This record gives sequence, structure tokens and C-alpha cells, in this order.
Amino acid sequence: APSDASIPEFDKHYDGKTLLFVGNDFRRKGGYELLRAFILVRQRFPQAQLFIISADRELAEKRDWPEGVSYVGPVPFHDRSLLEELYSKAHLFVMPSHWESFGIVYLEAMAHKTPVIGGITGAMPEVILGDTVAGCVVNPKHAAITEELAALICGFLSDKALSRQLGNNGYAKVKALYNWDSVAERTIAVLSDI
Repeated sequence: APSDASIPEFDKHYDGKTLLFVGNDFRRKGGYELLRAFILVRQRFPQAQLFIISADRELAEKRDWPEGVSYVGPVPFHDRSLLEELYSKAHLFVMPSHWESFGIVYLEAMAHKTPVIGGITGAMPEVILGDTVAGCVVNPKHAAITEELAALICGFLSDKALSRQLGNNGYAKVKALYNWDSVAERTIAVLSDI
């Protein structure tokens, strides 16, 4: 989690049709469901782009990417400038994970005012929905997930006002709840009761 002071104020634009996926276990994190949905999204939005950041070995050998997909590969821990740039320009972060205990990447996207689509397992409903909605969750095992995911993505790409509202909601949530200052305060409160 970032410190509250390290989350700068900025104005984000939702003019692009850029999607971002960040996850090393591509299959478990719903990457293939996203690729199938993205093919449908491109039929409605031919200018849509999908950037995939992953160290998954299976992807490094893949050569037949659908039109509009850019496989970035892994991002080194010592240089996150490209990742920060992609979070900043992404219209939508999509990682419909089959299983995710928490998912820091969702918070990173939210800290960049990027609405998110995640899986329905683990802490994702709490992080993404909770008291303040920052996106939506899906069941990647649902039979019609390709069509459902494509419809959700198209909905975000065609509604800048909704994207801005959910992006701002996620940003406010990260600033209030998911930074080291806030986490430390809540931890100290629990520990002092023990």
C-alpha cells in the first residue's frame, strides 16, 4: 500500500479505449477470458487496445495475439515507470481472476483513477464494491463470461461519465482506506485492544 502522501491529486481523462491487465498467472487471473471478450469488444470499438503485463512463461512464447493486444511482458521491480504510465492512461483495468486473496493491482489501478473489473472471489467484492463502488466483479467460471465481460467492457468504454465516477470512487477509497497511514492506524487500534 502507498502512503497517503504518495497518492498525488491529478485529473484523469477517459478519452482513450485502453484496457490494462497486470498478472503473472495469466490463466488463473482470467487472462484467457479477457482475450476472448476483447475480440468481441474490438468489433464495437476497433480502436480499443489491451496491454498485458505478465511474466507468465506461456505468454512469452505466444505469437498469435489478437489485433489490438500488446504483450508488454514483465515489469522489473526497480523500474515501474512503464507500469505507472499504463495505469495512468488506462480507461479500464480488467483482471477477472478465478481466485484472488486480495489483489494489490486493483488498488494500484484505483490509485490512478482507473475503474476495475475483477473476479468474484476472495476480497475482490469488498475491495471493488464495498461501501463505495469502484467497478464491478464477474464470475469467470460462468458459461457466458465472454459475452458478459465484453458487454461490461463496452459499457465502460462508451460511458465516460460512469468511468470517471467509478475511477474517482476508487481513488478516494485508496486514499482513505488502503494506504500505509490508514492501515497502521487500524492495526494499532486493534492491537491496543488486546
